[in-house]
Amino acid sequence: MSIELPTVVCDTREQAPWVPWISHGGKRLLLPVVRRKLDAGDYSIEGHEHEIAIERKSLNDWVGTMFGKSANGEPSWERFKREIERVKATGLQRFAVYVEASRDDVKLQSYRSQVKPASVLGRSDSLWPDHGIAVQWMGDRPEAERTAAWSLYRWWEGRRRLAQGSAA
Repeated sequence: MSIELPTVVCDTREQAPWVPWISHGGKRLLLPVVRRKLDAGDYSIEGHEHEIAIERKSLNDWVGTMFGKSANGEPSWERFKREIERVKATGLQRFAVYVEASRDDVKLQSYRSQVKPASVLGRSDSLWPDHGIAVQWMGDRPEAERTAAWSLYRWWEGRRRLAQGSAA
């Protein structure tokens, strides 16, 4: 039995790309990947770049995004909020931040910054009610990689089934 797979788009600026795969019928299937600049996020589905995107962050990178400063001294959070506005302007239906860590990692302050864990969690948790953006705590990189690929695949499969149903 053959399975149709979507092509994952990985942003060209992504420095340590995931290897997207899904488990199907007891087998590990690698999703095809193309590298191209994305307007928002680090990963999307080819042909649906303006509908769905996932932003990948290590814990240190996420804390730096929320509480660090850019090279010119601007708060990184202000820059990220501009990215959120770009996300909204593109009309994305789904956008999430996948952090390669757990909430427990935050509580144990397993990051380089001196920012208090409650501040990290509070600002992270505010993204959903304030902007409709989910922050997903993935535990570790392999889990984030697997879950992101599965999320993209399931979203794509749902879209494909809807299109097939409306064509019938």
